[in-house]
Amino acid sequence: VDDMRPYFERTFVYVAPLRYASGQQNKLIEAMAMEVPVVTTRVAAEGMRFDDGEEVPVIVADDQQHFAESVINLLGDAERSAELAKEGRRFIERHFVRSNSLGVLENMCEVAIQNNQFNGPDGVTR
Repeated sequence: VDDMRPYFERTFVYVAPLRYASGQQNKLIEAMAMEVPVVTTRVAAEGMRFDDGEEVPVIVADDQQHFAESVINLLGDAERSAELAKEGRRFIERHFVRSNSLGVLENMCEVAIQNNQFNGPDGVTR
């Protein structure tokens, strides 16, 4: 699918029962950016954690029973679902917006330069 937005616009809950995951979970990020509440597993949520200790605003469920109950509860609780969706969008805006990422990258570069920790393409520290 080239563009997931039309699907997310019609979605009440994004269900991602991932058993294996590595790195960032782009589909979870997309769902949260589109203000769709997410139910997923711990392994998927861990890929979205940051060192600042902020909790990822998703519902984590690792067994079938808890997973099914979490989805059903969100479908039956419009207020909680909307709250989780808004929290997810704010989380994405804080951590995944390009302008914020560029600022973080710029700060990292400045610190590396100040500490003389920059390696050039030839591997030589400058």
